Amino acid sequence: MGTWEVGLFDNDLAADMRGDWEDALADGKSYDEAMKVLIETYADDCADDPDDGPVFWFAIATLELDGRGEVNDYSRDRALEAIPSDLERWRAEGGREDHQKRERVLAELADRLNRAKTVRYPL
Repeated sequence: MGTWEVGLFDNDLAADMRGDWEDALADGKSYDEAMKVLIETYADDCADDPDDGPVFWFAIATLELDGRGEVNDYSRDRALEAIPSDLERWRAEGGREDHQKRERVLAELADRLNRAKTVRYPL
């Protein structure tokens, strides 16, 4: 999968996930149904992948926050746990400037996730 910038949706996987989310909602699916589409489409291939896993969890948690104004406690925890490994990858593979930018993006995400209302509903 390609990455072109440091933002949460600046890579093929997250952009595809957001597009599928928007398509599902536009087709009249509920937030729960749209989330189910994403999980059924992407989770088996990338949720535990060291490169795509963090991107998957960041996208899931961000879409929940943006769509519902709250986040599932499970996806919040997975996204927060994925931050260190994602930053390590950016440190190893990217330049210093991009790593610092990504660090700011993920710090903002962590802040949003830590302040968000959390709920428990099945993923």
